[in-house]
Amino acid sequence: MNLALFVAGAVLAAPASATEPEVAAPPQPFYELDPSNSESQQYEAARARALAWLAVAGNSADASLAALAGGAAAQLSAAHFLVAADAAADQRCASIRASFFVLDTSPGTIFVCADTRWHVLHEPDPVTDMLAQALVHEAAHLAGTADECAATLLELEAARSGDGRPNMGNVHRYAAQCEAF
Repeated sequence: MNLALFVAGAVLAAPASATEPEVAAPPQPFYELDPSNSESQQYEAARARALAWLAVAGNSADASLAALAGGAAAQLSAAHFLVAADAAADQRCASIRASFFVLDTSPGTIFVCADTRWHVLHEPDPVTDMLAQALVHEAAHLAGTADECAATLLELEAARSGDGRPNMGNVHRYAAQCEAF
Protein backbone atom coordinates (compact mmCIF):
# COMPACT_ATOMS: atom_id res chain seq x y z
CA MET A 1 0.00 0.00 0.00
CA ASN A 2 1.30 3.44 -0.84
CA LEU A 3 1.03 5.23 2.50
CA ALA A 4 1.84 8.59 0.95
CA LEU A 5 -1.57 8.59 -0.69
CA PHE A 6 -3.22 8.80 2.71
CA VAL A 7 -1.74 12.16 3.67
CA ALA A 8 -4.68 14.17 4.90
CA GLY A 9 -4.82 17.80 3.93
CA ALA A 10 -7.06 20.59 5.04
CA VAL A 11 -8.11 23.87 3.61
CA LEU A 12 -9.64 26.35 6.00
CA ALA A 13 -10.06 29.96 5.03
CA ALA A 14 -10.39 30.98 8.67
CA PRO A 15 -10.73 29.28 12.05
CA ALA A 16 -14.23 28.61 13.32
CA SER A 17 -15.89 31.71 14.68
CA ALA A 18 -18.42 32.32 17.41
CA THR A 19 -20.99 33.43 14.83
CA GLU A 20 -22.77 30.97 12.61
CA PRO A 21 -20.97 30.88 9.24
CA GLU A 22 -22.88 31.28 6.02
CA VAL A 23 -23.18 27.79 4.58
CA ALA A 24 -22.42 27.45 0.90
CA ALA A 25 -23.20 24.48 -1.28
CA PRO A 26 -20.47 21.83 -1.10
CA PRO A 27 -18.00 21.81 -3.94
CA GLN A 28 -19.14 19.70 -6.83
CA PRO A 29 -18.81 16.92 -7.76
CA PHE A 30 -18.78 15.40 -4.29
CA TYR A 31 -21.73 13.41 -2.99
CA GLU A 32 -22.92 11.49 0.06
CA LEU A 33 -22.91 7.70 -0.10
CA ASP A 34 -25.92 5.60 0.79
CA PRO A 35 -25.38 4.38 4.39
CA SER A 36 -25.88 0.75 3.30
CA ASN A 37 -22.98 1.02 0.83
CA SER A 38 -19.94 -1.02 1.92
CA GLU A 39 -17.63 1.94 1.30
CA SER A 40 -19.79 4.10 3.57
CA GLN A 41 -19.66 1.38 6.21
CA GLN A 42 -15.85 1.47 6.12
CA TYR A 43 -15.87 5.23 6.78
CA GLU A 44 -18.25 4.62 9.69
CA ALA A 45 -15.96 1.92 11.10
CA ALA A 46 -13.06 4.36 10.83
CA ARG A 47 -15.13 7.07 12.54
CA ALA A 48 -15.87 4.70 15.44
CA ARG A 49 -12.19 3.84 15.78
CA ALA A 50 -11.16 7.51 15.60
CA LEU A 51 -13.69 8.42 18.30
CA ALA A 52 -12.32 5.67 20.55
CA TRP A 53 -8.79 6.98 20.01
CA LEU A 54 -9.90 10.55 20.69
CA ALA A 55 -11.45 9.46 23.98
CA VAL A 56 -8.03 8.20 25.09
CA ALA A 57 -6.23 11.27 23.70
CA GLY A 58 -8.71 13.41 25.64
CA ASN A 59 -7.07 12.15 28.84
CA SER A 60 -3.73 13.66 27.84
CA ALA A 61 -1.73 15.54 30.46
CA ASP A 62 -1.35 18.29 27.84
CA ALA A 63 -4.44 20.43 28.44
CA SER A 64 -4.48 21.95 24.94
CA LEU A 65 -4.22 18.52 23.31
CA ALA A 66 -6.99 17.19 25.56
CA ALA A 67 -9.22 20.14 24.69
CA LEU A 68 -8.57 19.71 20.97
CA ALA A 69 -9.35 15.99 21.28
CA GLY A 70 -12.67 16.79 22.92
CA GLY A 71 -13.61 19.32 20.25
CA ALA A 72 -12.50 16.99 17.47
CA ALA A 73 -14.57 14.14 18.92
CA ALA A 74 -17.67 16.34 19.09
CA GLN A 75 -17.21 17.43 15.48
CA LEU A 76 -16.36 13.98 14.15
CA SER A 77 -19.35 12.33 15.78
CA ALA A 78 -21.69 14.56 13.77
CA ALA A 79 -19.64 14.98 10.57
CA HIS A 80 -20.91 14.08 7.11
CA PHE A 81 -18.69 12.45 4.50
CA LEU A 82 -18.87 13.56 0.90
CA VAL A 83 -16.89 11.53 -1.62
CA ALA A 84 -15.28 12.51 -4.91
CA ALA A 85 -17.35 11.58 -7.94
CA ASP A 86 -15.17 12.24 -10.96
CA ALA A 87 -12.10 13.85 -12.54
CA ALA A 88 -13.19 17.37 -11.56
CA ALA A 89 -13.17 16.29 -7.93
CA ASP A 90 -9.76 14.70 -8.47
CA GLN A 91 -8.44 18.01 -9.76
CA ARG A 92 -9.74 19.79 -6.66
CA CYS A 93 -7.96 17.27 -4.42
CA ALA A 94 -4.76 17.33 -6.48
CA SER A 95 -4.60 21.12 -6.41
CA ILE A 96 -4.29 21.04 -2.62
CA ARG A 97 -2.42 17.70 -2.47
CA ALA A 98 -5.04 16.15 -0.22
CA SER A 99 -6.66 12.80 0.35
CA PHE A 100 -9.22 14.41 2.66
CA PHE A 101 -10.09 18.04 3.29
CA VAL A 102 -12.53 20.29 5.09
CA LEU A 103 -13.82 23.74 4.19
CA ASP A 104 -15.05 26.47 6.49
CA THR A 105 -17.86 27.04 3.97
CA SER A 106 -19.10 23.48 4.57
CA PRO A 107 -19.05 23.06 8.36
CA GLY A 108 -19.36 19.52 9.64
CA THR A 109 -18.27 17.98 6.33
CA ILE A 110 -15.22 15.89 5.50
CA PHE A 111 -14.48 15.57 1.80
CA VAL A 112 -12.98 12.23 0.70
CA CYS A 113 -10.76 12.31 -2.39
CA ALA A 114 -10.57 9.67 -5.10
CA ASP A 115 -7.18 8.25 -4.06
CA THR A 116 -8.59 7.46 -0.63
CA ARG A 117 -11.69 5.93 -2.17
CA TRP A 118 -9.52 3.70 -4.35
CA HIS A 119 -7.72 2.29 -1.29
CA VAL A 120 -10.99 1.76 0.58
CA LEU A 121 -12.46 -0.09 -2.38
CA HIS A 122 -9.41 -2.07 -3.56
CA GLU A 123 -7.02 -2.85 -0.72
CA PRO A 124 -7.16 -6.52 0.28
CA ASP A 125 -7.38 -5.65 3.98
CA PRO A 126 -9.46 -2.93 5.61
CA VAL A 127 -7.68 0.40 5.92
CA THR A 128 -9.60 1.37 9.04
CA ASP A 129 -6.64 2.55 11.12
CA MET A 130 -5.28 4.77 8.38
CA LEU A 131 -8.71 6.23 7.72
CA ALA A 132 -9.26 6.76 11.44
CA GLN A 133 -5.99 8.65 11.79
CA ALA A 134 -6.86 10.92 8.86
CA LEU A 135 -10.34 11.51 10.27
CA VAL A 136 -8.81 12.62 13.59
CA HIS A 137 -6.69 15.14 11.67
CA GLU A 138 -9.66 16.51 9.74
CA ALA A 139 -11.85 16.56 12.85
CA ALA A 140 -9.25 18.79 14.52
CA HIS A 141 -9.76 21.24 11.66
CA LEU A 142 -13.54 20.96 11.99
CA ALA A 143 -13.07 21.79 15.68
CA GLY A 144 -11.59 25.11 14.65
CA THR A 145 -7.84 24.74 14.36
CA ALA A 146 -6.20 25.75 11.12
CA ASP A 147 -2.85 24.73 12.63
CA GLU A 148 -1.54 21.72 10.70
CA CYS A 149 1.01 21.05 13.44
CA ALA A 150 -1.65 20.78 16.15
CA ALA A 151 -3.87 18.58 13.95
CA THR A 152 -0.91 16.32 13.15
CA LEU A 153 0.16 16.05 16.80
CA LEU A 154 -3.40 15.09 17.75
CA GLU A 155 -3.64 12.45 15.02
CA LEU A 156 -0.31 10.94 16.10
CA GLU A 157 -1.30 10.87 19.76
CA ALA A 158 -4.66 9.35 18.89
CA ALA A 159 -3.19 6.71 16.57
CA ARG A 160 -0.61 5.73 19.18
CA SER A 161 -3.47 5.00 21.57
CA GLY A 162 -4.78 2.55 18.98
CA ASP A 163 -2.39 0.14 17.37
CA GLY A 164 0.70 2.16 18.24
CA ARG A 165 1.82 2.42 14.61
CA PRO A 166 0.72 5.79 13.26
CA ASN A 167 1.07 6.70 9.63
CA MET A 168 3.83 9.31 9.41
CA GLY A 169 2.66 10.93 6.15
CA ASN A 170 1.60 14.22 7.73
CA VAL A 171 4.75 14.37 9.84
CA HIS A 172 6.77 14.34 6.62
CA ARG A 173 4.39 16.76 4.92
CA TYR A 174 4.42 19.37 7.70
CA ALA A 175 7.86 18.77 9.31
CA ALA A 176 9.38 21.95 7.92
CA GLN A 177 6.76 24.12 9.61
CA CYS A 178 6.36 22.18 12.87
CA GLU A 179 8.98 22.30 15.59
CA ALA A 180 7.42 19.48 17.60
CA PHE A 181 8.30 16.73 15.13
